[in-house]
Parts: sequence; structure tokens; C-alpha cells
Amino acid sequence: MRRKVLIIHYAHWEQQLGGAELQLKYMAEALANAGNEVYVIYLNYNNKQVKSGIVKNIPIKKIFIPSILGQSHFLYLRSLKNKIKEIAPDLIITRTFSSWAGIAAKYAHDHKIKHVHFIASDREVNKKVKRWYKLFDMIEKAIHKNIFKINNVILITQNDFQHNAIKNRYKVLSFKATQAAPLSNMSRIVKSKNTIKIVWVANFKPLKQPEKFIEIAKHFKDRKDIQFIMIGGYKNSHYEQLIEEHSYLENIQFLGAVSNDCVNQELDSTHILINTSDYEGFSNTFVQAWMREVVVLSLNSDPDNILTEQEIGFRCESIENMVSIISMLCSDKVQLEYMGKKSRSYAKNNHSIDRVYQSLFKQMLD
Repeated sequence: MRRKVLIIHYAHWEQQLGGAELQLKYMAEALANAGNEVYVIYLNYNNKQVKSGIVKNIPIKKIFIPSILGQSHFLYLRSLKNKIKEIAPDLIITRTFSSWAGIAAKYAHDHKIKHVHFIASDREVNKKVKRWYKLFDMIEKAIHKNIFKINNVILITQNDFQHNAIKNRYKVLSFKATQAAPLSNMSRIVKSKNTIKIVWVANFKPLKQPEKFIEIAKHFKDRKDIQFIMIGGYKNSHYEQLIEEHSYLENIQFLGAVSNDCVNQELDSTHILINTSDYEGFSNTFVQAWMREVVVLSLNSDPDNILTEQEIGFRCESIENMVSIISMLCSDKVQLEYMGKKSRSYAKNNHSIDRVYQSLFKQMLD
């Protein structure tokens, strides 16, 4: 049965690509290819042209609001509601920690349509994370909480922590669905036998702690057989200064912001992916890396203990421990290769788009 499916998100993946945007891109394309009429409402951040295709894109014009007040998505409430009404969807999908998810929940409840909300980060359900302090941020958070108060919202979590946090804190049930990614092309996976390539992928911001990756790389500055690469863009001049201050390090290459296809090309020849985030939900780059026989070393995040229990990576918990594990893997290339191949096998069996969406779409569309 053909349905009208509306995705509501404050950023379009062709204008601003992060983990949430990438998952929405995969989902929108899969829903459209399955015969549904798919719309995307988004905030037109930079007037960059968004290509029309199998998904119908509906921009909302961005208005300038001083950031000192905090996030201001709730100010678009009227525009958002009007556009939802024009589309008259059968299903609404959100994946954002903002008022737009709460607005969608209320609209769906009032109009008796299904609303599916994906929890995109542990921060969305973790009361220990203290972030909301500006006036507008508090308004955003208050409206966002509609997703836990309105009983017709179907909540999708990424890991057991999120599932249990929602159950314990809000007395609400959720369903778990893991991250999905296209299968990688085996013929493109080529690893150097002489140089170990270690990559970090994220937007430069405090949560991602890029300075810790640089600190790790410093420990290996005299090793000619280990290459460190940082991929990601930044808006804060602090990070431009951070990069300039460490430009003397010959073992680090800063690639800046690149497309997702370029990230995958880099991962094809990568041996180790490092994640230094303070916390994650379920990092997309984990799955992208596993698909390409890359071992993941994470400072803090190990969703559902997959890294350790599946033996496809390590949760290191300290820079010193991570440095030690890197040294071990670089000296035992047989183990490194074995873990890489095991990573791809795990990802193929658990994170392919067909496998993940087959059960997920049944939950959403039935």
C-alpha cells in the first residue's frame, strides 16, 4: 500500500551531513524505493541547492536569531504546522533532539496519524548530561518532551541504555533498531601491508574531543609506519588554531570536511578507526568502518558492548590504554587483519540496509 511519509528534520543531508542526517537519507531512499511518497521538511540553512529526486523536499526559510539565546526551532511552529497540513501525511518520522519532534508528536496525536521518533543520541534521554541552560534551549527541551508524554508516539532507540532510560524515567516502552548502512564493495577494500592507517571522523566540537586524537597521535610521532588522519569540518576558530598548532606533526593529516563517499573511500584503506567522543548513541562511522574491515577503538562508547563481545574493537576508557592497544595491534598484524574481517562479517549480518529496514518498516508502516 502506497503511503505519504513525511520526514521532519532541521537539516537536510545535502546541506549538513551528520549521523542523524545520514540515517534519514538512507531511510528516505529506502521508503521511496519501496513505493511510498516521501517528503522531507527541513530548515534551509545555507540556501545550498537540494537536488530533487525520488524524495520531495520542502524547505522552511531560516530566519536570523542570535545564537546567544539558544536553539530556536520552536519559532517555526506555525510554518511547520502549515506545511504538515498541506502534505497531509499518513506517517511522520523525526530524528532530532528539538522542539520539532514535540510539535510533530502533538500534530500526529491531534490528527490521528502515526508518528515514529528515533532517539539519535544518549543525550536525548540522559538526565546526567547538563546542556540546556539558555532560555530558548529550555523552551526547546520542554516542547521536545511531548514525545514521551503523548502515547501514540512510537519511540525507536539505538541501544539498551536508551531503551532502559526511557522505560525507567518516563515509564514508556520503546523498540530498538540498530544503525544501517549500504554494503561496501569488497573490491575497493585495500589495506597497506607496510603502513597502518588510523582515522578519526567527526565534526570538530567539544562532544567529539578532537584534541584527544591529536594527543594519541603525538605518542607515535616517531613511528614512520603509522599514519593518522582527521576528517571533519569546524565552525569555531578554536579548532582552526588547534590544527595550526599541530601542523608540525608529520604523522597527522587534516582532511577537513569531505563527502560521505570520500569518508568511505578513506575507510577502504584504513586499519583502525578511533572514536574519542564523550558519549554517542550508536555512531554511524562504527558501521561504515566495520563494513570495510576496520577495527574500532573507542574511548567511551561501546553500544550494547558490541565492540568487546563481538571482538571487533576495544573500549579503551583512557588515552594511555588506547595507545597501548594501538601499539599491540600494530605489532600483531595477523590479529588486526582477523578482527577487521570479523568486523565486516558482523556488520553484513546485522547492519545492512535490507536487514535493518525489513523489520523496521513493518513496525512503522503496518
